Amino acid sequence: MNKKLRKFVSLLFVGFALLLVACTGDTTDTSQVATATDGTALVDSGTLYLKVNPEIAINYDDNGKVTSIVGENDDGQEIVDLYPDYIGKDSGLVVKDLIALIGDAGYFIEEIERKKKKIVIELESGSALPDDRFLEVMAASAQAAVQEYKLNSNVVVDGETYITLEDAKKIAFEH
Repeated sequence: MNKKLRKFVSLLFVGFALLLVACTGDTTDTSQVATATDGTALVDSGTLYLKVNPEIAINYDDNGKVTSIVGENDDGQEIVDLYPDYIGKDSGLVVKDLIALIGDAGYFIEEIERKKKKIVIELESGSALPDDRFLEVMAASAQAAVQEYKLNSNVVVDGETYITLEDAKKIAFEH
């Protein structure tokens, strides 16, 4: 009886994992994704959002070097306009520099909104990570800027992780 229950739970988990993978679908913009000879997508870049209000998109390559930054709102564009020499710099350095510019512009002053500003680092869905510690390094860079410039802010990292169907099956059969 115990074996049957175990098989049933395993099959139920695999079915759930398959359903989860099928329901998430592929939201990648294929117009900007390279394709391998076998037709699979090769994402070799990504976008990191720095959200404080201002909001700024940081586009990077497969090595984590910045290729462009874009103000996602008017305040973000004002900050971007102050930072002309970002191309080719490490993403972590650009995050730190942008936080400094945002601070210099007065966006972290608590009296304006009567509450502590939150710095959110968010990875765009479908973005490639240059390495496994990329988001951790971005958070550390942001925290270093908060400490260095004596800002009264919290750093929050919000990224999405998707697993492949093969990984879902492996996890299901291991349990």
